[in-house]
Amino acid sequence: MKGKITCNEKGFTLVELLIYVSIIFVVVAGLYNVLEAGLIIHRNSTSHAIAQMEARRNIERMTKNIRQAVALKETGKNYVTIFYDFDKDDENEDVKYEYNASEGKLYQTVGTTSTKLGEFMINTESEPVFKYYDLSGDQLNPADETTINQTRSIEVHVVVDYPTDDEPDPAPVRLVNRVYLRNFD
Repeated sequence: MKGKITCNEKGFTLVELLIYVSIIFVVVAGLYNVLEAGLIIHRNSTSHAIAQMEARRNIERMTKNIRQAVALKETGKNYVTIFYDFDKDDENEDVKYEYNASEGKLYQTVGTTSTKLGEFMINTESEPVFKYYDLSGDQLNPADETTINQTRSIEVHVVVDYPTDDEPDPAPVRLVNRVYLRNFD
């Protein structure tokens, strides 16, 4: 029986192979998208956590310095200048803490040296960084000249929002710390 073609049924046809490859491609592409989304979420949540941690650390450092002040020099909604021994040389220096709204950053200035304390801040006019209170706990107007002499505590309000492309965008974090000025008469 020469010339008779036998059919081998042990292999796959080309059509079956194309279907299997297509199915595997769809599954792998789906897994890749899930993995990529997970990595983006992890990166953004880590960045949010780091921004919040840095803001907390810097607010603690700033409030510690304000607590040690021996006098207030200037008061404003987004700045305060204190007088105290910043560098521990037994001489008091002017230390200014100022929020720059256009940059979203908080600065500490000692003499002519400015240091960035925090970023990703979104404080607005209705949420000033500094609020001043007298001995009875009443809020003072920072523009009033008597505020410097009447202030016995300062509240520091910082609103931190790390920018992301996530939808929905995580809510900003509000950090509040109240400082009682213990070196005042």
